[in-house]
Amino acid sequence: MQGSVATMKRPPARAKASAATRPVLRFNTLDYAVIPGFLLIEVGLSYWVSFATLFAVFLAWRWRDVIWAGLSSLPLFVFVPPLFFMALLIEPTTDLTQDVLHICREAMFWLLLCAMLEGLKKFTIEIDQKKLGKILFLMAVFVLLLCVYQFRQYSVGVYFGIPKEYFSQGQGTIAGDLDLAYSHLRPSATLAEPSYLAFILISILFFTKFFEFPGGIAPLTSAIFIITGFLSQSMSFVMFLAGLTGLALYTQPRFARYRAPATLIGSVVLLVLITGAAAFLSDTRLAKFGSTSDTSTFARIVGPLISLPEFFAIHPFGTLSTTMTDMLEYFTSPYGMSGEEWTHNFLFNAIFLYGLGGIFILYFLLKGRGLVPASYIFSCMFFNGGMLNPDKFSVMSVSFIIFKALGDLKAPNQMAIKRTST
Repeated sequence: MQGSVATMKRPPARAKASAATRPVLRFNTLDYAVIPGFLLIEVGLSYWVSFATLFAVFLAWRWRDVIWAGLSSLPLFVFVPPLFFMALLIEPTTDLTQDVLHICREAMFWLLLCAMLEGLKKFTIEIDQKKLGKILFLMAVFVLLLCVYQFRQYSVGVYFGIPKEYFSQGQGTIAGDLDLAYSHLRPSATLAEPSYLAFILISILFFTKFFEFPGGIAPLTSAIFIITGFLSQSMSFVMFLAGLTGLALYTQPRFARYRAPATLIGSVVLLVLITGAAAFLSDTRLAKFGSTSDTSTFARIVGPLISLPEFFAIHPFGTLSTTMTDMLEYFTSPYGMSGEEWTHNFLFNAIFLYGLGGIFILYFLLKGRGLVPASYIFSCMFFNGGMLNPDKFSVMSVSFIIFKALGDLKAPNQMAIKRTST
């Protein structure tokens, strides 16, 4: 099978006695096909009979050597899964089978993701950067043109996109007749909602090194994806693009020359946005950021954050998937919100479901990843509450595999050589 573990070309003679090559995995045709497949990640007949599950199974098998390498040294994170089940011993359940299956699924994908991230450190990944660039450029143009056409169609009250019945998740966000007639609809390409499109776009910008050096490996492609993100009017995209770009600007050496002008321009832009000139975003959401009138931002960030101290006092080991929304009603009802509205952020869902154990779950996801990769993982937690799902596992795994591969291309000699034990 293409991509099986092999050794790289032997290093120069002077290095023979002191180092051996890392195992090498090479991208094959199916690996490249998964990238545009991101656009179908929410499509399927059911939650499990879907492209998300297909991609997750493929990646777990295709990159099994990486996953096994991440598990084989028995890192500390392999001892965390029992914490996933603590709430079962304490909290009442309305459906024991469903709660057990939910916990098992999240524990499995958490282990797979952590193992993938750890295992990648032990391999060199080879990828054809030119081929990757062509695929991403065509994908960027397609998504931009589709969003432009959707924007036009939605403005006249016509739905244009994948029919609702073909989505395996996110069906509740698909526009109905009343939405088309009275709501301001935002384009989302082939995804169920603009915020999920934002997740895909941020993932691509991450693995193409946009946040490591100006423009990344494909500046024009990056620009097209950014234009598409703004066209979608996703607040999530704006927030995390700005946050990750700002982080890169002040921490990555290659951005040093841009810091002074970017700081000046950024300050002016921020002032304009704060004073209400963010009309390009629906309902001037930047002007209402953090207030209860901006329900999305308040429900994803502000509300859950201020509820945590009281939540820990009542549910130190979390609650269960079948009762979590009812439990959250205690905290959300004073704000006139339902419990479900506070479940769209994995950063807090991990704590709502697993209590103190959720802190360890988050810690091992972020530990030792590096500043930009950890920030990317952190941002992925905010796009929806289901981070330990087959779709998120697929997109994030591919993102980190390509991120590693492009990093290896930058310094093949240094990245490929490593002493191995026998």
